[in-house]
Formats: sequence, C-alpha cells, structure tokens
Amino acid sequence: FLRKILKENRQDLNIDSVRSFIQAFMVKQQEESENPKTYFHEENLVITTNDLFVAGMETTSTTLRWAILLMMKFPDFQQKVHEEIDQVIGTDRHPRLEDRKAMPFTDAVIHETQRFGNIVPLNLPHATTADTNFRGYFIPKGTRVIPLLTSVLYDKTQWEKPNEFNPSHFLDVEGKFRKRDAFMPFSAGRRACAGESLAKAELFLFFSTLMQRFRFQPPPGVTDLPLTAIVGITSSPTPYKLCAVLR
Repeated sequence: FLRKILKENRQDLNIDSVRSFIQAFMVKQQEESENPKTYFHEENLVITTNDLFVAGMETTSTTLRWAILLMMKFPDFQQKVHEEIDQVIGTDRHPRLEDRKAMPFTDAVIHETQRFGNIVPLNLPHATTADTNFRGYFIPKGTRVIPLLTSVLYDKTQWEKPNEFNPSHFLDVEGKFRKRDAFMPFSAGRRACAGESLAKAELFLFFSTLMQRFRFQPPPGVTDLPLTAIVGITSSPTPYKLCAVLR
C-alpha cells in the first residue's frame, strides 16, 4: 500500500509545487543524491511514512471510540450534535472542513473527547537540549523527559470540571468555540505531534460523518456504560458494544 502511494507521489512530483511530506522528502532525495551518507534514502522514506501513518491511525481510531462511547453515555450531547449537523450540513452532502467554523458545539465535543479521553497520557519521551534548572532541580543536557499530559488535561486550576465530560469547557458564554491554553493532547513546543493539523481535520470529518448518518445507542438491556480506561501507550476505552441506528 505504502509503496503504491510513494509511486504515485513520485510520478506527480513537481519541485515547484510540493503537495505533501512524501514529495518534500523526495525533493531532498534529489538534492542529496550524490551524498552517500544522506538520511533521505528510499528505506527511510518508507519507514518514516509508515511511522506517521500508524501513529495517526491508532490515536485517531482511539479518539473516535471514546467519542462514540461518550455520545451513548450522554444522549443529550449527542442530540445537540445531531441538531447542529442538521442545521449546518443537512443530509444531502458530506461534511466539509469549512463547516467546522459554523459548528462550535460539535468542535467542542471533539476537543473535550480528546481532553477527557487523555489519549496519550505520557506522550513520547523528549530530551533536554541543554543543562536546565527547573523549580530548584538541575537537569543535565540529554536527560530523558517524559511529559505527563494528564497533569495538564486534568488540571483543576485550568478546567472547571476536569473529571467530567463537559463540552462547555470549549464554549464561551455565547456558545462560540474557544481555545484553551491547557489543551495539549498533541504535546507542546518544537517536538509536538507533527500530525496535529491532519488529526484535527480527520477527527472532524470522521466524527461529523458518523453522527450525520447514525444515532448511537447501547444494545437492548445495557444500562451501564463505564468510562474506565485501559492504559498503555494510548488510553483506550473498555471494549463495548453499540447499536448504530440509521437516522
């Protein structure tokens, strides 16, 4: 699959109009073709592209699993998402990225799902680039640092109800979407997630499309929907069953 994608990108490559990470890598390949020690060779292109694909696939699918569970757990929120989709998009076309600005509640639900779900609680290891003093501690250059994103996403000084699923965390008094400085599921700084923009776009399109077509509810007889997480590299919801009812 990846090699097919790489082949298509190579055939369409125009160095004056680079369309993707893959093509940017290929341009560097051409520029450094005479360098035997270059990083930009075919094997690294395949490996790096695969890493980006797998990392994005796992976190996006986990976020969507949390989102559907939370919509079943809180049907009033699900109803508000449906109403917003019906008003802005309707049923005659697919959701588009430009719809997001007109759908503050849906956008807030997605952001709150990422916050509450705490998808990558420990993020990925970083390292200090210089000797650092932090809160009285000396941290030598090269020390491995693991950012505990949970401490930010559940910070009582930053969130009104950190232990509850509450889309209002991302809405102002007028119901408009508002950004929060403490929202950092993609980490922060120069080594933040490289796929943040793509992930945000995917989550909006996938979630709004699913909600446009279906109403999610528990199977008959199921009344308990635990929000207990299974924590590993990612924090996933406990496996659950659902009924997807066509709207």
